Amino acid sequence: TKTASVPTVAMVNGDFSQVSTTIKDPLTGQAFPGNIIPANRISKVGQAIAKYYPKPVLSDPVRNFVSTPVDRRNIDQVTGRLDHRISDKNNIFGRYSFNNDTENDPFDAYNGISNLPDYGRLDDQTATSISIVDTHIFTPRLVAEFRLGYNRYTQSRFEVHHTQNIPALLGITGTSQDPIDWGFPAVFATNYETLGKNGLPTDRQDNAYQFIANLTRTSGNHTLKGGTDIQWMQSNRLNNSNSLGVYRFTGQYS
Repeated sequence: TKTASVPTVAMVNGDFSQVSTTIKDPLTGQAFPGNIIPANRISKVGQAIAKYYPKPVLSDPVRNFVSTPVDRRNIDQVTGRLDHRISDKNNIFGRYSFNNDTENDPFDAYNGISNLPDYGRLDDQTATSISIVDTHIFTPRLVAEFRLGYNRYTQSRFEVHHTQNIPALLGITGTSQDPIDWGFPAVFATNYETLGKNGLPTDRQDNAYQFIANLTRTSGNHTLKGGTDIQWMQSNRLNNSNSLGVYRFTGQYS
């Protein structure tokens, strides 16, 4: 549960008559009569953004919105192993593991910047592991082991509005049009809660390939071991944290 400060319906429509702070015309520096901004002076983009604030549910003039959304998380795990005895001198086994962890975090505890529940994080993590081991006895004194391994880890983090090009709906131009970057831009307004996010989307896809060969030779009281370990690591990352823009309203001009 979190509380937040959001503008009233009257404020969204330009009526600040109930606010003690004087609202000034940024072009002239003069106060608007009655602390009410004329409709023809309100930015269509700004008003479209303001309408995304939820309506207050408390009478407190500072903390006037409270919400208790549900954090939904689902984890699935699968592991399997198969052993096969090819002959008295050859044994092989394979193992497969899969893990998927998905979460809809309404407040984004990872990098949250808003106490409003509609700007959380969708997190999808997947881990896959495959291994094959072949043990071969060439002679009673010579044994070889061969291992093949593959590991893959992916993690995608998106803002909950990631299927919508919100800047285009608001009338904002000049932002990324790539669907992977879609979502709600970060809007900071002094004394009010933040809308949107500026830490997403992020994405990673890591692959690890490995080949190991070990050879053991026994002669009398002596044992000689040798082998090789070859690994290929691949990492692909995406971090377009400011692709939709960051907008700040500090009261500097009004």
